[in-house]
Amino acid sequence: MIYSYRSMKGLLRTYLFYLLALWLTKTIFTPSIITPTDLQVWLIAAGVLALLNMLVKPVLNILFLPVNAVTLGLFSIVINAAIFFAFLRLFPQFQVEAWVFPGFTFQSLHLPQTPIPKLGTLFAASTTISAISKLCAFLVE
Repeated sequence: MIYSYRSMKGLLRTYLFYLLALWLTKTIFTPSIITPTDLQVWLIAAGVLALLNMLVKPVLNILFLPVNAVTLGLFSIVINAAIFFAFLRLFPQFQVEAWVFPGFTFQSLHLPQTPIPKLGTLFAASTTISAISKLCAFLVE
């Protein structure tokens, strides 16, 4: 296989976006996402997560296109969660536990502290990873 400089640059960029997204998601959900301290595991995990999103996610998007069309794209959240769940099965060093939303207050808007179960945390973390990686790609392009 012959890769051009441009495609290798795109692969490296995607890899770095998922590394950043994984780290930021871990930071946001700090007590409930358990991660290893070994840098080598982080680097390999980001590569596997990027590969899952680049290779498996498009296949799932095509397979579930009718369901995604009927739900007006909301089923893509389930696909993101399935990809993240597969990643968690491949890397048992990364674990997701139940999370307690700390609450939020802005002017007269008050969201109270709320416990989120493990499945809800999985969905929130997968959506956060997807949003961060897409935002990075949007900002760079």
